[in-house]
Amino acid sequence: MAHNNLTLYTMKKLLLLLFIIVTVLSCKRTQTLRELDSDETLAVYPSHCYNGMMDGDETGVDCGGQCAACNVVTPTCTPQANSINIGTLYNSATGTSATQGSDYVMQGNYSGGYFTITLGGSNLPNQSIAYSIINSSFLYSNEASVNLNDFGTYGSMDLSSGSLYISMVSGKYTVTICNGSAHSWITSQNYAITGKISFP
Repeated sequence: MAHNNLTLYTMKKLLLLLFIIVTVLSCKRTQTLRELDSDETLAVYPSHCYNGMMDGDETGVDCGGQCAACNVVTPTCTPQANSINIGTLYNSATGTSATQGSDYVMQGNYSGGYFTITLGGSNLPNQSIAYSIINSSFLYSNEASVNLNDFGTYGSMDLSSGSLYISMVSGKYTVTICNGSAHSWITSQNYAITGKISFP
């Protein structure tokens, strides 16, 4: 009888031990969030550099400004600095202003007229893409429009094609227009347009 009690006691202990092991193994550790101390660092860059949006002082999506440097797309053409080429005629050009909004608008002057460049759907120019130039008032985030207007030789010309590139040097944006094309209703001709303009 004593032997049976000992066996029963041993089995109970084994069952209890097995229950404890199963319970411990099936438990998941709960984690609680806490604020970092002033001397702790969670990431190399500020939090807005990881949210998949172009915000803060970023010049591309999660890059530029306080974030990691952007991968800058290299223009496919090399026009003269601060100039606009209309056909084979170079005009000196100066970027004078830029306005943030639902679109980013950059304006300036060239010898004989003025120009307006609109970048679609972004608060800041994106250095990591080549914008497609289209003749439209509604622009997606990878599209741009370019208007040249001199009221004289060519009148108002909206570029219908081409690519536009943005870079930043010493805190200043540079816009490069490659393979652009525009039609002048005054001369009834199409013109190849390239340009490279720095902005303040």
